[in-house]
Formats: sequence, structure tokens, C-alpha cells
Amino acid sequence: MKQTTSTTLRGFYSQFGLEIAVWIFLSLIIGLLVTALVKKGNWRLIKKENISTNKYIPPEQSFLYSTLGCLWIFDGFLQAQPTMASSFTKEILSPLFIPSQPSLLNQILRWEIYGWQVHPATTDIATALIQIGLGIAILVGRNTIFGKIGLWSSIVWSLVVWVGGEALGGILAPGASEITGWPGAVLFYGISAGLLLLPSSFWNSHKIAKIIRLCLGITFILGAILQGIVETSFWKPGGLSSIFLSMSAGEPSFLSVPIITMANWTAHHPVLWNGAFTAIMAIIGIGLLSARAAKKWLWITALWLLITWWIGQAFGGIFSGMGTDPNLSFPLLLLLTTKGLAEKAIPTKTRFKKQKNQALLANNHWPIVGGLIGLIAIIVGTVPTIVLMPSWVSQPTALDVAPPPPITGFAIPLATMTAELNVDILASKGRLQVDLQAPHSNINAYSSTVFGLSGQLRTPNNKINHLRWLGCGQGCFVTDVNWQRGVNHLSLHARASGWKGGNASFNIAWPPIPNATILPKVVKAMQNVKSLKLTQIMTSDTNFGSFTSGAILSGSQILHDEPNGLRNIGGVVVLNRSSTSTKIAFGSMAQGNFVELTIGPNYRIIREKLVQPQQLTIGNFTYS
Repeated sequence: MKQTTSTTLRGFYSQFGLEIAVWIFLSLIIGLLVTALVKKGNWRLIKKENISTNKYIPPEQSFLYSTLGCLWIFDGFLQAQPTMASSFTKEILSPLFIPSQPSLLNQILRWEIYGWQVHPATTDIATALIQIGLGIAILVGRNTIFGKIGLWSSIVWSLVVWVGGEALGGILAPGASEITGWPGAVLFYGISAGLLLLPSSFWNSHKIAKIIRLCLGITFILGAILQGIVETSFWKPGGLSSIFLSMSAGEPSFLSVPIITMANWTAHHPVLWNGAFTAIMAIIGIGLLSARAAKKWLWITALWLLITWWIGQAFGGIFSGMGTDPNLSFPLLLLLTTKGLAEKAIPTKTRFKKQKNQALLANNHWPIVGGLIGLIAIIVGTVPTIVLMPSWVSQPTALDVAPPPPITGFAIPLATMTAELNVDILASKGRLQVDLQAPHSNINAYSSTVFGLSGQLRTPNNKINHLRWLGCGQGCFVTDVNWQRGVNHLSLHARASGWKGGNASFNIAWPPIPNATILPKVVKAMQNVKSLKLTQIMTSDTNFGSFTSGAILSGSQILHDEPNGLRNIGGVVVLNRSSTSTKIAFGSMAQGNFVELTIGPNYRIIREKLVQPQQLTIGNFTYS
């Protein structure tokens, strides 16, 4: 498994490194050319009035230039994470597809998903380079002609990402909330770029503070209205808690503890908590719009944004390996800081001194060079994608991609292997999602792998339902299911071009029984075990055979090798329970790790089934 992952990383980063090398080469040529023109003094773009560094830039404007540029660069590097090329479609784009959305939006998402599937590495690298280029152009170019081109490009790209990467920020999706990121972080990237393009009179007269205050106030008022709509599931048990639990998935334990705690609180008192959230956002919005006690509302708003950034947005998932940006609260915090700086009075002597110091930079040509380098990165990233776009449009199969809607309520996560293929499933209300994975060594080569799936469901009353599948990404399938109370038997046949597949079966007890308290008891019990015998059976091909090993270990050593040490794991469901044992399951589609544990009456682990990419491990525990 490690060898496959290492090869995949090399394939992704070799292509990334090639495009970076092209970018650096072109940047060196442009840099030398501009330097030569500056020395001759015959390029009109290098004149003082075009560089514009002799104009006074207020600290709040300088702050927004710097933070917006750094934010785009940071997002670009997040997009360059290796998991993005292979999992971006399934984990980021597919959940954006909702049948109730306008057909035009869904058509755009289908086309985008198909393009990402057929050229995952190229599309991902293009996105990363565009965002890094935007950041450099804004950060270094500032108010030069190329910096302004970067700002206009930032607005255009923000709209592209807002539509194609955030589905209009989820404003048309059920369960949208400002707490979790509505109306989309990237929308405020575009707003920030628009503010920087305003005339200097807005910045020097502090009108910018009023514009930002009104913008934030309206956002919070709309967020309160959205949060308080009676028809939303936020007022019902499981409504708020499910979104908090989904945010905790894949996060480090030290970050997920408060999120899971909030999920437990809101599960028991949904009306109280949702009422409190609605009231807080309404009060903050009214306070900002009233323009009274500006400093007090500045700190109150900042505190709320920091809280929601953690418990509602998990810091944008940047620690999970699948985060594309820091989410909504962070750009709002930057705008809030800009507002605070704009309201701070600057003495006349200080203003004059800053203006004089900036005038000394009038002949500095580096803002022009930096802006050009940023724009070159955008071009290097965009050209390969534009070349490939005709093949996307010409493929009618792009219309066959139908990403699944967001999961409603709790889901039952199960997985197994059949021959060389991983079969991961999520059974949720009215829906079944199946992900197939085959061994692969190169992302672009893997994109040509064709997966197939068929299956049927036998309900507790022995009614057979043949399942009809829709594609939701490469190796991803989704179907509507009317689960019946009791044990539903699922039979699947999985296949993939070039790899051995076969049959897989699952027993799905419906409805799901969540249990957020059993794992802490298991951890406590296992920590007290001084010695046990672990017998493991491992395989990466169920048709080929397996490898058996045994070891004498302590309970603490067992916990060390478990996902997150079995701590702060959300989405735990009970599969079955008897007088002698309890069987539970938890897992993550994003990470491809699924665990089934059989727990004894003393909360010790009796048996474990662990399914990871291209590996199945079954462990039996014997206690002396």
C-alpha cells in the first residue's frame, strides 16, 4: 500500500514540478527583460505614475493587499495536496450536486466533474497555479497595472470557484448555515478584491470602514434568517448535531473534541441551541448595522467568527488533507480587521512620514516584475486546461455523471475487499453510496480505469430490489434505496478494467443506531490491559491468499495503532448487540479507512475488521 501511494505521489508531483519549472523559466526571462528596460528607461510602464508606489497606501489597504494575496497563495498550496487529484471529485464536487438546484447549475457541475475525472492531475495543478499566481500578482503587484489585472482576475476566478467549486456557496442547498460556511468563503475573496479596486478617496476618507460594516452586518442578518427558518432541520434532533459530526470527520483529535462536544449538546437540546445561534447572529448583524459602539461590536464579531471557525467549519478542513480554503470565518475576520484599522485615526505627521517613505520606492520596478510573474503562473496553469476542454465538451458521458446529494442524518459506514478491489459503502436515509477502489500507480493512468457495479437488495420481508446506479465520480456509484426496518441484505458485484473484482455482501441493520459514548469506554478498558495476544490475517487480494501474524501486546500498544487512538471519532453506529458483545462501525470515505469492532461486555475489543486502500486486516484478540 505504501509503495502504491509513493508512486502516485511521484506521478502527481513530477507533473506539478514540470509546470513549476516552466513558470520559473518564463519568469526569469521576463524579470531580466524588465530589468533591462528599466535601465534604459524607455518603458513607459515603469514611470512613477504607473508604479504608483509614490501614492500613499493606508495601512488598512496595505493589510488587505497582503492578506488577500497570502490567502490565494495558501489556497493554491492546499489545492496542490496529492489527495486533491484523486479525491476532489468524490469529496468536494459530488456533494454539491443536488437535484432541487437549477438544472443549469447541475449541468455545470456535471461537466466540471467529468473534466476532473478524465484529467485529474492536470486540472488540479492548473487550479493550484492559478491561485498561487493570483496571490503573487496581488501581494507584490499591488496598485500597479499588473496588480490591478490580478485583482480583476481574482474577481473572475472567485465567481468561477463560487459557482463550480461551492455551488453558489450552498445558498440553494437545504441545511445551509453561516455557521458552516454559507454563503461561501470565496465570495468574500471577490468582494475583497473589489474593495481594493475602489478609488483612493474611499480608503483615505475611511469610507471603506462603513462599506465593510454594512457588508458584514447584512451577511449576519441573512445568516440569522436562514438559521431561524422554521422548516429547516436545525430545530429537530439530529439536524445541528449531524453537521457538527460531519465537520469532525478526519480532523486531528485535539481539534475535533470541541466539535463532537457541541454535536452532543445540540443533539439533546436542538431548539435551545439553534435559537441561541439565530439570536447571536441577529444581534451581531443589528449591532454592526447600527454603527454604535463600533469597537465593542468589533470584538464580539471577532469572537463569534473564531468560535464558528472552529466548531462549525473545522478551520476549513485544512488539517484533514481535503481542505481547499480556510472557509468563511477567516476572510470575514480579515475584513473585520481591515475595518478596525480603517477606523483607527492616523496622526497627520505619521501619514506624511509614510507617504514620504513610499515615495522613495517610486523607481522600484519589482512590483511590476512581481505582478508579471503572478500572471505568468496563471497562464501556465490555464493553457493546458484550455487545450483539454474541447475533449470534455465532446464527451456525451459527461451528462451521465450525477453526484449524490448530501447525506441526511446518520450513515452506516461499511467496507470489504473482493479480489483486488475495495468496496466502501455509506448507507444513509433514502440512499446508498458505493466507492470502488483499484490498485494504481499513476493518477492520470488510473483515470482511464473503467469501473462497473451491479447489485440487489433483499429487504427483511424477502422482497428483492434490483438497484439502478448513477455515477458520482470515478469508481463512485449512488442509488436511491427504501430501507426497511430490520436487517437488509445487500449483494454487490464489483469490477474494474485491468483488475480482478468479484462479489461482496453486507448486512445493513436499519435504522442506524448512533453511539457516541462506547469508544471512550473501550479506550479506558484497553488502557488497563497489560498483555493480550493479537492474531492478524492480512491480504491485498482475497483471491490470492492472506498473511497471518501474531504478537503479544499491551492494550495501550493496540490503541496506538488504531485510527486516532479510538479517540474523538464521530459517526459511530451500532451494527448489532447481544448479551455477550456489541459490534460497532465507523469510517471515512475521504480517507478510505473503515473499521468494525466487536466489543465484549467489559468493553475490551474481541475482534477487529479494518479496511484500508488495497488492504484488508482482520484481528482477533485473546486475553489471558
